[in-house]
Amino acid sequence: MSIQNKKGVKILLCPDKFKGSLSSAQASNAIEKGLIKRASSADNYPTLEFAKVTIADGGDGSQEIIENLYKAQKVTVQTYNATGDEITGEYLLYNTNNKRNAFIEMAKICGLAMLDKSQRNPLYTSTYGLGITIKDALEKGAEVITLSIGGSATNDGGIGMLESFGIEFFGEDGKLIGEESKNRAFLSGKDLEKIRRIEYKNPIIPDGVEFRVICDVSNPLLGENGATYVYGPQKGADSQMLCQLEQGMANYVSSNERTAHYANIPGAGAAGGVGFACIAYLNATLISGWRFFAEITSLEEKIKWADLVITGEGSIDSQSLQGKVIDGVLTIAKKYNKGVAAFCGVSKLGNTDKANPKCYQITSIEGNVEKCMAQAGSLLEELAFIAGEELLANFR
Repeated sequence: MSIQNKKGVKILLCPDKFKGSLSSAQASNAIEKGLIKRASSADNYPTLEFAKVTIADGGDGSQEIIENLYKAQKVTVQTYNATGDEITGEYLLYNTNNKRNAFIEMAKICGLAMLDKSQRNPLYTSTYGLGITIKDALEKGAEVITLSIGGSATNDGGIGMLESFGIEFFGEDGKLIGEESKNRAFLSGKDLEKIRRIEYKNPIIPDGVEFRVICDVSNPLLGENGATYVYGPQKGADSQMLCQLEQGMANYVSSNERTAHYANIPGAGAAGGVGFACIAYLNATLISGWRFFAEITSLEEKIKWADLVITGEGSIDSQSLQGKVIDGVLTIAKKYNKGVAAFCGVSKLGNTDKANPKCYQITSIEGNVEKCMAQAGSLLEELAFIAGEELLANFR
């Protein structure tokens, strides 16, 4: 069969990042190279046409997408990381729809990846620096603030952030919590159980400012599917800490009857309760991370165009199908009856479940996890070459 007579296949590449190894764009490039090699390996393979969408869901890597899409200005701010150390943080300012926009990625201020394993203790990590960063954006004239809250190191219910805005938390003795300490740290997870009264004046976010919070999870604040029990362990919490933090979070919620109902809203448990704090006290609107990025990248139109859709991320599990990029891609692809394949480092999904995408794992060709992460680009390219035989079979 001559090249001129080959059937063309339109392939959309829209993977999330492979955390710790590859960005969304790097993953796309590696998969593209592998599929091109496969299509070039014999005359009976179709010609390939690619489109790529660099995408995220509100976690690490979100800022880079906004920066490239809007040619945004990077702004530095003196703030604090999750352990209270002073850092030079950053966020973006840009204009769209005739408004001054700020985009803040929490992972770059209070992110888990910013801390060594020895520093990861959600009893003592705080969102205070995140509040300082939001205030700086307001001072610089932001009319729309979009806060991306994935990848956090905190489980303080957002009280550190709220403290930076002047909200006051009082203990059983009627005194401000932490007031007795001359060199006190910012409010953190350990202080949740001490709260008896919360005082603040509305509006905290000025009238006329739109505050949007994008998140990649739908967890409520409390319970076995809440912020603490689901995400606390990866932030350094042992079983005893989990119990203390959950009890503290419940106490925090019950300390203010006016805002308690927000704890049950899907996404309230995002970023260790920052979702709750933003909607309950800062008049924010929670929006789905993948939907936000799908809209600004025209993902739906590109899925509609494609014959084959390829997504993925570093580790695929049940959470990948609950508000993450892969979930979003599958949702849109189903609407247009498009086939979806997923590439990953490792998958914990069963390929026998028809509701799950067909998953191709780097660990199937390299069993050493450290090598998988260190050589993710070349291994992903090799995996795409191998998978290409199956993926392109229906188009030959």
